[in-house]
Amino acid sequence: MTLRFEPLYTFSNKPDPYFVLDLLEPAGECNNRANPNRTVKRFIVPSTPEQDKIPFARVNHNKYMVTERAAYIGTSNWSADYFIDTGGVAFVFESAPSLHADLNVTRDVRRDLQEVFERDWNSPYAVPLWNKL
Repeated sequence: MTLRFEPLYTFSNKPDPYFVLDLLEPAGECNNRANPNRTVKRFIVPSTPEQDKIPFARVNHNKYMVTERAAYIGTSNWSADYFIDTGGVAFVFESAPSLHADLNVTRDVRRDLQEVFERDWNSPYAVPLWNKL
């Protein structure tokens, strides 16, 4: 099995490039360009000059992760200070068929989030991170 690591980040209208480098360095992701299984993109929501005046507006502020078997949805930003200094809530949804066999489940949240991620990842608003820093 090949591991694919594909984070999709959104920044405010004044991004701090060191935030991303600090975030990726512990995972060894800074050599992104050399590894075809590691792709990092930045999600840029188009805005007008008037909208640019509003801090933290026009961002895709999702906080979730999808794997082959589960999805994680949380309320905290993914930075150390949020995990250490704040409280938040998170849900993990598993999509193993045995979990749904005896339930009347009509939605697969993991699959739905995978589709949302694929939509955003493949949209014209998702651009390679390294082209924008």
